[in-house]
Amino acid sequence: MAAGADDPTTASLAAFAVVGSGGVGCVVAGILADRLGRTTVTIIAMAVSGSSAIVVGLLFGAAPILVLAVGVVWGVTVVADSAQFSTAVSELASPGTAGSALAIQAAVGFLLTGVTIFAVGLLGPGDANGWRIAFGLLALGPLAGIIAMSRLRRRPEAVRMASGHR
Repeated sequence: MAAGADDPTTASLAAFAVVGSGGVGCVVAGILADRLGRTTVTIIAMAVSGSSAIVVGLLFGAAPILVLAVGVVWGVTVVADSAQFSTAVSELASPGTAGSALAIQAAVGFLLTGVTIFAVGLLGPGDANGWRIAFGLLALGPLAGIIAMSRLRRRPEAVRMASGHR
């Protein structure tokens, strides 16, 4: 095992770095989405997020610093799309329905997250195959999101988002 890989403090700090980097991704994605377009930034974030999940899955047993580096990229991008979906809902909802639409979106999002975490836990990613399968499956969510955002991007209503930037 690589030096430091079995140290709980190092592992905790690494996990914090991956999870905490998501805040940076949300802020940067929000700034870029207002300038470049909500669907554009969301599609890019989800493509990087899904790719990172696959790469992390393939890195089972690799040097911890390499896994951490890819994990931080994943952490930055994995939640960058969430605020964009919420903002798109608020920009596109019919007058008087934005609150209800956001509540439904948040509930569905939390439900999908909970189901995904539960399902990954059932896979028992303690060995290389379980690890690869679990992280490969995590790429399916971003793939579905890319398809959804691409379809939204083609709709005429998309010009109502981000000051006309799709």
